[in-house]
Amino acid sequence: METPTRTYHAREEYWQRTVEADTDLTRAGVVVLGVTPQTLYDTGESFLRDVEQTAAKLHGRPLPDIAIRSRCC
Repeated sequence: METPTRTYHAREEYWQRTVEADTDLTRAGVVVLGVTPQTLYDTGESFLRDVEQTAAKLHGRPLPDIAIRSRCC
């Protein structure tokens, strides 16, 4: 799940970087579910159902060979 914020994406270059990173993740076999903080606040239960349905469709699929690292600090 990716939750972009307006603060971070206020500049066009940051938005471009995020969209291109999503493509990199998809190429590596990662399913990216984008959601805004406002959507989570307004319709969090509906988004949770979307996550559950997506996970159910992917059940049994091998996990992508990726490493997770922090962008922070």
